[in-house]
Amino acid sequence: MKKVFQKKIKLLAFLLLYFALNSCLKEMPEKGLHISVPENNPIENLQTLLRDEEKTKILLLGVPPLSVLSNDFSPSLIERIVKTLSDFKPDVICVDAVSPFEIASNPESLKELKLPEASEEVVFSIKKLQNKLKLNSQKANDELDSLLILSANNSDLDLKLKERIIELFLFNFDFYSAALNFKYLTENEIQKLKIDDEILNKLKSLLNESDEKTSIGLRVAYQLKMNRVYSINDISDRKKLDKISEKLYKEMLLSDVYNSHRNEILNQVADIKLKEGISKQDLFDFFLYLNSDSYAITSTNNNWSIYYKMFLDSGLDRTRIGLWEMKNLRIASNIREVSADYPGKKILVIIDVSKKVFVEEYLKKTTDIKILGLMDIIN
Repeated sequence: MKKVFQKKIKLLAFLLLYFALNSCLKEMPEKGLHISVPENNPIENLQTLLRDEEKTKILLLGVPPLSVLSNDFSPSLIERIVKTLSDFKPDVICVDAVSPFEIASNPESLKELKLPEASEEVVFSIKKLQNKLKLNSQKANDELDSLLILSANNSDLDLKLKERIIELFLFNFDFYSAALNFKYLTENEIQKLKIDDEILNKLKSLLNESDEKTSIGLRVAYQLKMNRVYSINDISDRKKLDKISEKLYKEMLLSDVYNSHRNEILNQVADIKLKEGISKQDLFDFFLYLNSDSYAITSTNNNWSIYYKMFLDSGLDRTRIGLWEMKNLRIASNIREVSADYPGKKILVIIDVSKKVFVEEYLKKTTDIKILGLMDIIN
């Protein structure tokens, strides 16, 4: 009798569990949770468990290197794109600058890499600052996080705390976040800072750049009163690329396939829209085109398909593609790492247009990210 009773209890428990689960599953579609899953695709299975509105939104804005405009550049050229991005109100901004971690990991390579933000003199000054602060990375990051929370809740920090925030960003080689916080200071406050002149001059020069990191990324961040931007570029391919580039180029010049393909590289539509934008002093339509599907397909075919068609004996054409994809996978990983701290938020990534399509496609494979296009945020 006892065994029969125990079996009945187990059966009852099972039935209760079944009905509870069945009830839960019936409610799932109303909450946007789909129980029908793609066959044999575990990632798509996970992607169905959140509605689009619950996912982290990432807008990758593909940009050209604005510094090439040189004397033709003026802030009015990007006024409308900056306003559109500011109206989007991202919670986080990423810029296409070398990640602080990578700079800190390769101090001996800085001379070869020729990074504009990290000259040997500036790195030497930062090492002096690190010795002065007497902190390890974990303590520096913990203190910085606390100060940023304090700053978000109190817009009127005293100069000592403002200077400390700048120093802690510099401690981590985060030049663009340091420059952003430096931008909030008055001229009188700048005069009172106790930071090496070498570093101060570097922060001033970064803020005066006409490139996309400063003129778009930092400008939007400043308008939205942010205290941090994230640098997500990767240069781990640089050394290998330097070793093969000369030999690869010589072999490509001997390739009939490459020589017949060379004229296809120029994008005439982009060139026309750029010239029109400069004449109107408004590059908005130019940016719209650069971020369109049409441009992505044309540009990718023009610039990258050649490496799959030459079949060089050395195999360096395929090596070049491998290095490019490795670089962009790591950039996507850096963005994904940032997004992990901001689930459900909006993230703006200012990225070189040549990388955009690759990074975007990699991020689309992740489980809780919704990729937005520029057209998606235009009112």
